[in-house]
Amino acid sequence: MRSETLKILLVDDEPAHAEALRRILKKADPRIEVRVAGTLAKFRLLATADPPDIAIMDLNLPDGRALEELISPPEDGPFPILLMTGYGDEQIAVSAMKAGAIDYIVKSEEAFAAIPHTIERALREWRLLQDRKSAGEIIQASLREKEVLLREIHHRVKNNMQVISSLFNLQAGHTLNVECREILKEGQNRLRAMSLVHEKLYQSRDLSKIDLPGYIQSLTAHLFHVDLVDPDQVRLETDFEDVVLDINSAIPCGLILNELISNALKHAFPEKRKGILKIRLKRRTDGSVELRVADDGIGFPEGLDFRQAESFGLQIVNLLVGQLNAAFELERGSGTAFTVTFWDMKCPPRT
Repeated sequence: MRSETLKILLVDDEPAHAEALRRILKKADPRIEVRVAGTLAKFRLLATADPPDIAIMDLNLPDGRALEELISPPEDGPFPILLMTGYGDEQIAVSAMKAGAIDYIVKSEEAFAAIPHTIERALREWRLLQDRKSAGEIIQASLREKEVLLREIHHRVKNNMQVISSLFNLQAGHTLNVECREILKEGQNRLRAMSLVHEKLYQSRDLSKIDLPGYIQSLTAHLFHVDLVDPDQVRLETDFEDVVLDINSAIPCGLILNELISNALKHAFPEKRKGILKIRLKRRTDGSVELRVADDGIGFPEGLDFRQAESFGLQIVNLLVGQLNAAFELERGSGTAFTVTFWDMKCPPRT
């Protein structure tokens, strides 16, 4: 026995059917409130003025079809709609359920006699759908909140790194030692490489991935600006495929790029020698990422082991290559080419 009044809106243009259903429902529970509408227009008027707990609608009405009132998924509607159809219309009724009806019955004495149970079953399903919808909305709201917070974290990390970079710049301005100023500038570049990852993630739709070509373009633009006195001295050529990385791979990859590009701009083209710096990025067929930084400068010193070099920049590169579990190769010839091959940390090697 229900503890509250159940409001039912019955929509049927056949008075005999409507009266038979009304009597069955009132007999099942005298507290059930049944309102009757013979047309869609009357249904809309009554449903707007006082929404029912459930509507039972004949499929075909004088001024239209009940299909016009269905909303899919049904839980997005203001109340559940139970369809009634005649024999031979069951396929239409099944299609109507796909369009948003909670259930359907075929007009018959047996179906009318069982209508109280059919309504209870439909209302239970409706409540389950509503609970699932509410839970989904709560989850979505929580995810949106976490996304906002994560964006704010990336934004603040980027800003904090910029503050540190500014402190480096101020310190360099108070330092007369040229070597110290150079060290501070290199530190600024490394901070920029890391903060740029957070900046790109903050701007990205997907907070778990960074667009590597866009990142490289921004990084090289910055390094060309700070490391070259003459912007026409070195020409940049790029060959990028679409590659995205998660933050755990993007930061070491960015720092490796920072060191390799900076080293090329500083050492490959002495005495204002003109040249070309080429950066290639591609995804290999085995899923690994290949990053190549090449120049046509004076070449890497013969006899120097790049894996054991005393240069702090190359020491950083070798450390990060190990962190990425990457392959690191040097090609000597008409210039210098470094190639780093690695797998995204979330995409391990295929076996």
